[in-house]
Amino acid sequence: MRLNLLLPWILTLTFTLWGCGRKSPPVPPGTLKPRPPHHLSYSITKDGVVISWDVPTKNVDDSPIFGLKGFEILRARVPIDIQCRECPKRFESPVWLPFKGKLRNGLRMSYEDHTVTEDFRYFYAIRTSKGIFSRSEPSQPLELIWHAPPEAPGNVRTRRIKRNGHSSHPSGPASSCLELMWEPPKHFEDGSLITAKDLPGISYNIYRRARGEKMWVDVSLMTRQTSLLDCPTSYNQAYEYKVQSVFTYHGEHIPGGSIVTGQAFSLAGEQPITRRPRLLAAIPQKGGVELRWQAVLKEGEGFLIYRAGPDGLADPINRYPIRDELFVDTTKLPPGTYTYWVTIVKTGPDGTKDRAHTPCLPAVRLEGPPSNHVKVRVD
Repeated sequence: MRLNLLLPWILTLTFTLWGCGRKSPPVPPGTLKPRPPHHLSYSITKDGVVISWDVPTKNVDDSPIFGLKGFEILRARVPIDIQCRECPKRFESPVWLPFKGKLRNGLRMSYEDHTVTEDFRYFYAIRTSKGIFSRSEPSQPLELIWHAPPEAPGNVRTRRIKRNGHSSHPSGPASSCLELMWEPPKHFEDGSLITAKDLPGISYNIYRRARGEKMWVDVSLMTRQTSLLDCPTSYNQAYEYKVQSVFTYHGEHIPGGSIVTGQAFSLAGEQPITRRPRLLAAIPQKGGVELRWQAVLKEGEGFLIYRAGPDGLADPINRYPIRDELFVDTTKLPPGTYTYWVTIVKTGPDGTKDRAHTPCLPAVRLEGPPSNHVKVRVD
């Protein structure tokens, strides 16, 4: 009689354990590990470093995070002359940073460390925490060296230069090239003097944009010179330039202050290109981003494709113009949002000859207005 009463219970238990396949042991609520932060980045200031990261929204099993408490910031340091990246890192006691607010996609958090010095190489990692019993693995470590950034260059100015190399008076006929000049910075942003020993480590990033444009296009990066000859290709256009100081310290490029010029005018000497490419579309695919657009080209014309990164700086992807209305950007890009656009350009009759005048884009003589801008997210 008692056996008959127990039999249905035993059968039910057997079915529960084996009827639907093997099951993992149940996980108590709140103990499932969250994902670690990702997309770590940093910026250097005169007071220290700012570490930023994307706030994760999911656990390791892809379920949503509930009850996010905050983050543990781990830091290790070694003397600056030691470059053993494979050596184990001895992290210090973590710094606790609480999370406040509502968790959602697209959030970034940051932590400022004002205790860094010039004598060490630093490694940072971040752990996500839902409580003492539910913490993520450390993120990928972030390596950096700190030094106070340099101040902005001084006395930046422009003047027109004729193509034959002779100076043009500002009130005279406009010429195609502009000479940009500036003076080296005298101090770092913490007030310390830039000595003769430091000067070899000072270089400059030069950016240009036309009147009405938001994006800066780099003209020259990491130049040691204090002058630059630039030959813009647009007709009767006003430009402004940004000159940024950079200090190289133990191989680390530390961007500093920047100064922007007033408007400078340049004429290409020919009628402008007023046509712009239309209906630009970006199609992410395996191995790159496919770009398609529509435009009509005349003899001697081609297309330049531009890409601006998350920092807002733009570069032409193709060094020489193309005539196809299709281009695939196969560059391996860091995660972030990128903006593309296309312009119509006119090349010189002798590309070799034009290279002496336009070192940034050797074969370009005139450039038209940009197409519509399209954005692509790279994860």
